[in-house]
Amino acid sequence: MSYKHILELIKKTKDIKGTIILRDGLEIDWNNQFNLKTIEKPLTQEKLNQAIKQHCKFIVCRDTIHGTHMVFGKESYYTNLDLPDTPPNQNLQLFQLYAKKTIEVNVGSSFLEKIEGDYRTLCRANKIKGELGSVFC
Repeated sequence: MSYKHILELIKKTKDIKGTIILRDGLEIDWNNQFNLKTIEKPLTQEKLNQAIKQHCKFIVCRDTIHGTHMVFGKESYYTNLDLPDTPPNQNLQLFQLYAKKTIEVNVGSSFLEKIEGDYRTLCRANKIKGELGSVFC
């Protein structure tokens, strides 16, 4: 194997390092699935805050989905939750719907407030002030 070929393999490995396959078969980029960290120029504080809030929503939903997979198994998979046919890794809104539905079905709606609290805590840790909205919209 040539040195150049090895370098190409290393580059490819770095590119896929953040991609994981959840227990339900859904493939996501663990750190940046919906490219929410990208901000259009000109950069403003408002755009930065919005990007951070959206990324915090992704993190909380990702951890919620991952956690329910660990605890509830197949009952928490998107294919078993009566969700739209489009895989939820296609956009943030579908991903949020998936997280909310897996909590409602497997844990109960009362747990949604804890998830909202996690979102608010994460936003505060990232110095976001003002109206945060809901993690699920």
